[in-house]
Amino acid sequence: MPTLGAQPPAEKVREDLSIYRHDGFFARVSLGFGPGRATLRPTLVPPGSLLSEFGSGTIKGLASTGELLLGGTPTPGFVVGSGFMFWGINKRASHSVNLGVVPLFVNYYLDAEGPWFVQAFAGLATGSLSDKSDRTSDAGGLALGAGGGWEGWVGEQGSLGVAFRLTYASVTRDTVDERYSLRFLLPTLSGNFTFH
Repeated sequence: MPTLGAQPPAEKVREDLSIYRHDGFFARVSLGFGPGRATLRPTLVPPGSLLSEFGSGTIKGLASTGELLLGGTPTPGFVVGSGFMFWGINKRASHSVNLGVVPLFVNYYLDAEGPWFVQAFAGLATGSLSDKSDRTSDAGGLALGAGGGWEGWVGEQGSLGVAFRLTYASVTRDTVDERYSLRFLLPTLSGNFTFH
């Protein structure tokens, strides 16, 4: 028989474990760098053009990279999405070679609540040559990349980490007055913030 004035037993508060699980909406912002390499092969060069200033051969330098990726999680730990990726290599103070990619990517966490992941993408690529006077020459093609990394939880749904990726891209420009191919090989190390 209940005692007058007695309080009902308190309900147990269950912890929401999904706040530390890779599921639902996915967003990642990354910044990084690595030894960039771009090989330029011109076959039709207009006199006095930007392409003539670059010449032919391999362009090497420190490549900076950044990305914004957005996606969803069909099953815990498995992400599919798209976004934008960018790399830039400075040939010298006045000239640079850039690569932009709109990818279709997959990101797989080895444990849906763990830190380790692998990633791969394929995407549409735009390579560009540019100088300090804002002259540019753009070429289109495809890019592929793969890598992996580690992320540690820093709050509900948020994690910080590092990732390594190797990216290859091949782009070409073929117009009446200018023709060349440009191939990129870009190993990069990046720092990531992921909301997931």
